Amino acid sequence: MKHNDILQYIKEQFVLKFSEYMKKTSDISYETIIDELCYENSLEKDTILALDELKGWFNNIYHQEYLNVYLNLSANEVMLKDPNYAYLFFHNYKEKYQNNTILNEDYNKSLELLAYKEKQKWNYTNPFVSFQIIINKAEYRCSLIHRSASVSKYHQIFLRKLGANNFGLEDFIQDNNLKSKIKKLINDKRNIIVAGSTGSGKTTFLNSLVSEIPSHEHIVCIEDTKEIYLDDKLHSRLLSQKEQNKSMKDYCKYALRMSPERILLGEIRAEEIVSMVLAMNTGHDGFMSTIHANNAKDTLHRLALLFNIHSDTGASISYNQIMKLICSNIDYVIFMKDKEISEIIRVIGAEKDCPIFEITYIKNHEEYSDSAQYH
Repeated sequence: MKHNDILQYIKEQFVLKFSEYMKKTSDISYETIIDELCYENSLEKDTILALDELKGWFNNIYHQEYLNVYLNLSANEVMLKDPNYAYLFFHNYKEKYQNNTILNEDYNKSLELLAYKEKQKWNYTNPFVSFQIIINKAEYRCSLIHRSASVSKYHQIFLRKLGANNFGLEDFIQDNNLKSKIKKLINDKRNIIVAGSTGSGKTTFLNSLVSEIPSHEHIVCIEDTKEIYLDDKLHSRLLSQKEQNKSMKDYCKYALRMSPERILLGEIRAEEIVSMVLAMNTGHDGFMSTIHANNAKDTLHRLALLFNIHSDTGASISYNQIMKLICSNIDYVIFMKDKEISEIIRVIGAEKDCPIFEITYIKNHEEYSDSAQYH
């Protein structure tokens, strides 16, 4: 057999053995496979170890090293919807890169191995998983979408860097007058909701608000993913889990027993809204959280709707009463769009199911008068 034929044979055998190991375990060793190949084929180990291409293939598949070229560019988030292109999201812009670091036929297998190693149940029947991961000593939130959930034949991966991009208010606000007013809201311990669509900058802006909290105040932070930067603050962090008594709703109740001077809720999605509003209604000020919404006014309706859906009070409390409860406890809504503040409203109250509020800021317009009220 010619030398080139031997090398091709070794590569094929290596891939076969790798696939066999994948069926049995997520703990796969490059050296172990090499040793087995040498023993079974009476080959010198140095002959195989000289195959840099083989080592590179293993690292791409097993360690997802093809992602490093993008993770090293200091982006806030990296997204691959297929093996051909990578999208990088920075603070106020995004870039598209052609991906030529992994073969099309290896891409899906590499993401399946990533989920396998992280002990994630990810398949046709459970097509979406999201978990925290450490890559090159940096923390990321990794979200995987199975190819069965889209028209594409490829899986998708989203990697959001955690805790590294601690922006201040000056990164979002150039106007000193507006900056001073927002700082006053924090110092006065107003209850603030930061709203916006996916990727609008909600969490990053929330971090900028948190940076203004006095360091002596005890913050109780409730999240399902560690995304709020608190390293220099006096804080207690609670990370929710899919276990009994460890949900966001449970933690909102526990937080009241932890002498909080501020309560932060990473994102309002479901039943935690009930415990959150009731906590505010007992006199806990300085609450801050984020929520998905279409605009500032819609934020209040979304909060009321979530409360209505997840409250166990049934028909004993009407939607009008819920809206009144929401509007009597939320002081301000800051709406984000394209990593910028788009609108700020001060919540006054509610009339039936309609919130009453003042628009105190809107992008590219003169500041509104404090006397102007809207339904």
